[in-house]
Amino acid sequence: MTCTIAYISDCRLRLKQSNGEPRTVESRYGETIKQRVLKGRQRNAWKTNSRSNTFLYGEALWGGVAKDVNAVPMNITSICRGQEPGQFLYSLQSDSLCGILRVENHGEEEKRLWNKHDQRVRFLDVGTDGRIACSLENKLGTADIGIMSTEGGLREITEGDSLDTAPRWVIGSSSRLVFQSAGIGRDREGHMAGVGPFCVESLDLETGDMSTLIQDPSKDFLTPHMDASQTLYCIRRPYRTGPEVKPLQLAKDVLLFPFRMIYAVFEFFSVFSQFFTGKKLTTTTAGGARQKQMPSYMVIWGNYIDAQQGGENKTGDDLVPSSWELIRIKYGQKPEVLATNVLSFDLSPEGDIVYTNGSSIFHLSPDGKKEKLVKDTMVEQVVFLPKAAAVA
Repeated sequence: MTCTIAYISDCRLRLKQSNGEPRTVESRYGETIKQRVLKGRQRNAWKTNSRSNTFLYGEALWGGVAKDVNAVPMNITSICRGQEPGQFLYSLQSDSLCGILRVENHGEEEKRLWNKHDQRVRFLDVGTDGRIACSLENKLGTADIGIMSTEGGLREITEGDSLDTAPRWVIGSSSRLVFQSAGIGRDREGHMAGVGPFCVESLDLETGDMSTLIQDPSKDFLTPHMDASQTLYCIRRPYRTGPEVKPLQLAKDVLLFPFRMIYAVFEFFSVFSQFFTGKKLTTTTAGGARQKQMPSYMVIWGNYIDAQQGGENKTGDDLVPSSWELIRIKYGQKPEVLATNVLSFDLSPEGDIVYTNGSSIFHLSPDGKKEKLVKDTMVEQVVFLPKAAAVA
């Protein structure tokens, strides 16, 4: 299969063209923001210029003043294909800023389309008329669907105490959207107490009509796509009201708590010793003992996904269980399962599907043939890039 895909892996933009090897596309705007933040922190470095202050406030324990731009938080939060060959858009978010960027010529050029300090956007999708659909995250924990005009203006088109996210233009239409929506439950003080199951909604921007396409109190339906024939594609997974409590794991945690507390205290004083004497409390060399690695994880639709931890119904490199199914629903027919262990997917106008299980990316042709395209780490989202028009 010769296709070009872009995807997010470990918060990096990655690109794979045809049969070539994947490569990272650097965010020029993101690097600019990192440099600004770093310079601002360095200007205030006098506050932590003494050894005692460094211990109390500095980088040894509390983070301190970053000396490397890679220490400045900057996340790629979503990606979508553009309208032209080799073009895609992505959203970027830091502690104080959110932006939407457009990449041209497979990463050679970049243009900032929008940025703002007090607003968060995710889940971009470009329509046939150039308008961008996205999800607007609000301070109270809700999210609404937004539309960005070709001039850059952004307006909300849904509202309510709900999570309206992952909008997608219906293929071939510039006025119809499908998106996922879940109601929010709150306690007496107004704090969020839980989120209901996600259903799939359809919205006609011309008439304002909105209808529910599929819902089930025991299921979540995520990242919907709809083709020109009104066939719906989405991820179906079991709905859970909260974290699952496993009695055996709980008993194990209780028994190991004293030992873990002692280990934590020991590690604290080991850091203390290394800071003031240059030596750890242990003499184990780097090659003498098994080295511990920081866990790689991401949170997808409220689920904590750990790349180093297996789980129920997980096999091989799958980061999500087999109960996360990619389904297709043709008009008037029952759902059909196309693939399992699906974390994210994209549907091309030609009917091809590309999807990921979190560590590998696969292509699924309209005739059902499956092909593995690439293996990578912590793949969060994947999209097709537009093809060049065929020459007559």
